[in-house]
Amino acid sequence: SASGIGSWDWNLDGNSSTYHALFPRAWTVYDGEPDPDLKIVCRQISPFIPHNYKESSYPAAVFTFTLSTIQERWLRMSLYFFHGRTLLVGILVYLDIISTRNFGMLE
Repeated sequence: SASGIGSWDWNLDGNSSTYHALFPRAWTVYDGEPDPDLKIVCRQISPFIPHNYKESSYPAAVFTFTLSTIQERWLRMSLYFFHGRTLLVGILVYLDIISTRNFGMLE
């Protein structure tokens, strides 16, 4: 029997997920997937500079993730970001807790 990350079910059915795109932005909402009490929103933007094809075509993007829950109890959440076999040269991790109430913490 597999344990740890090998035991995860990576096959989301997608019935509760939606993808939206409005160039140069896109966002995906996982509402109840993989956990029925969890909502994950992934927002991304690619650089676009008018009249500058060279810099606008760089394979770069910025991603932000928002995790929220309807539960009024403590939840332990981890976010892992994998992007195929792409080499991530520079990674900036910034954690911003917008509303601690969403996570059941004391204000």
